[in-house]
Amino acid sequence: MSEQFPSRDAVATTVKEYLERLEAGRLTEVAELFTEDCFYSHPPYETGGPLAEAQGREDLQRLLVERRRTRGWYHEIDELWIAEDRCILSTTVYETKGGPMRSSSFGLGTFAPDGRIKRWVAVRSIPGIGSSLGG
Repeated sequence: MSEQFPSRDAVATTVKEYLERLEAGRLTEVAELFTEDCFYSHPPYETGGPLAEAQGREDLQRLLVERRRTRGWYHEIDELWIAEDRCILSTTVYETKGGPMRSSSFGLGTFAPDGRIKRWVAVRSIPGIGSSLGG
């Protein structure tokens, strides 16, 4: 029996929806993009805080609403690599759309056959990669 993978288009659509929903503050809708048994790991939302991690969609929704909350950050996709059921996402994060650079972020995702996210691990660089080179 061969393993079933989501289409590249399904993965790309989910990743873009994830970022759009985060930026719009639609945090309950962000959680809907994940499987019931998902794993989520994100760097601390506040300097010196704990990792933001959740196991399962309900736990993720609670984490996003209670700890992440709505932020004005804007993610510009630099690269999105997709292979089988996995992706690597590279973004530049700005304080607001058109605002100053905040950081660089990377997301590593694994996807269910229907395109929902099973596992998402994010890492970031503050300051953003390339910021020391000037304009």
